Amino acid sequence: MQYPSSPPYNFVNHKYIGKKNPYKKNKFEKKYKANYQIKALQVFVIGENGEQLGLMDIRNAISKAQDAELDLVEVSPNIEPPVCKILDYGQFQYDKSKKQKSVSPKKVLTKIIRLSFKIGQHDLDVKKKQVEKFLGQKHKVRVELNLKGREKQHTDLAKEVVEKLLSEIKDKIVMEQELKILGGKISIIIKSK
Repeated sequence: MQYPSSPPYNFVNHKYIGKKNPYKKNKFEKKYKANYQIKALQVFVIGENGEQLGLMDIRNAISKAQDAELDLVEVSPNIEPPVCKILDYGQFQYDKSKKQKSVSPKKVLTKIIRLSFKIGQHDLDVKKKQVEKFLGQKHKVRVELNLKGREKQHTDLAKEVVEKLLSEIKDKIVMEQELKILGGKISIIIKSK
């Protein structure tokens, strides 16, 4: 029996072991090297208070950081010589992750409320409460009404159903997109004031 040469085969789990997905993003986008992970022989060192200590041998820089009971962290590895800073590595990672979380803005979602041509008053009240809930959470709301078959001939009655819902909450909303009729669909996008 001839076994496949590439990718390798795992006989225990009976699976092919391939390379990791190159399109999958890492959890941490940038990993900083610290202390003995730094491969450069000479580095430009910045002190713990931000003062420039100048070009140093890597061993001297690490010993200077250890004397201060801190770490030597490579902050700019792509330039020659690399720039390293003396700081607390754990605190540095924590600050970076916190900053990365605060940069990503909170997404405003567009919620969809679907109405029907022959909707009853109670169902309309339930839909109104859903719209108010979504607007209270600062989401945009798209109100849609799909027309089927012969209902497409009565777009004026369908508009009345949508306008009836909007008239009950008109003091709380702003129209982001006007009422549109496309084929058999009537839609409007609203947001809270």
